[in-house]
Amino acid sequence: MDEDVELDTKYRSYATQVEKVLKQFESPREWADLCSYLTKLKRILQNNSKYQLIPKKLLVAKRLSQCLHHALPSGVHLKTLEVYVLIFKRIGIERLSKDISIYSMGLFPLLGHSAMSVRPKLLEIFDNFYIPLLVNLVPCLHGFILSLLSGLEEGSEHFDAITALLNKVKLVTTRSLFYGSLWRALISSPSVRYQGSFYVLSQITKRKRVGQAILGDNRETLITALCLGLEDSNTLTQRNFLDFVLFACPLNSKEFHRDDILKLLRSSLCVLLRRDMSLNRPSSTI
Repeated sequence: MDEDVELDTKYRSYATQVEKVLKQFESPREWADLCSYLTKLKRILQNNSKYQLIPKKLLVAKRLSQCLHHALPSGVHLKTLEVYVLIFKRIGIERLSKDISIYSMGLFPLLGHSAMSVRPKLLEIFDNFYIPLLVNLVPCLHGFILSLLSGLEEGSEHFDAITALLNKVKLVTTRSLFYGSLWRALISSPSVRYQGSFYVLSQITKRKRVGQAILGDNRETLITALCLGLEDSNTLTQRNFLDFVLFACPLNSKEFHRDDILKLLRSSLCVLLRRDMSLNRPSSTI
């Protein structure tokens, strides 16, 4: 089907126009040039609305990612997000599920450093186009969770919206798979350990009970994440992980092997050695 479209004379003309404007992204003199190029690209896409297939999609995704660089102003970011929305509406859920990785490479890193004016638009994109992917979200679940956690700031105006998105992701991908990916995210990215542990604790205190799913889909992954959290340099992160161990996996639990308990004990003892009273009290009851 796509092969037939690519042979269409009008589509080939469309592809040539896209290629020409993408070439301009290689040598902008100032950030305003990028806004001009994005406007041109958007206009070309709008003028060829009958085609679902996006020409040069890999290069398009790369240029859009370039325009979401953290050093660029929010105006460029907002203009870029407009193009993402146009593309996602055009290609539909089925095509997006196949190409989700190439478009996510620009969108996922944005939330952690974006301006407050940009975040609502980005969260809207995640809600409108990513959540409907359902199980097709799984291949990029790790990166999606990392992205959302990077913007999860307690007390911020978007805290509730990001928390709601995390809960939706959990529902569409299954709780066990979601938490398994979350624990892996906390292993690989120390920068989001506090946010991740805060989120997990909030889910426990709201439910007032601990389900098996919150332990994730792999016991070794959970234990590794807990040990790293207990040994984290951030006192608040350590406190959250201690609270989680108390709530969800006390050391006398029958759910864990002897080696798991020894690892958690060793990491808990490291907390005691910090001689921080705010940490020593909870850890002494594990």
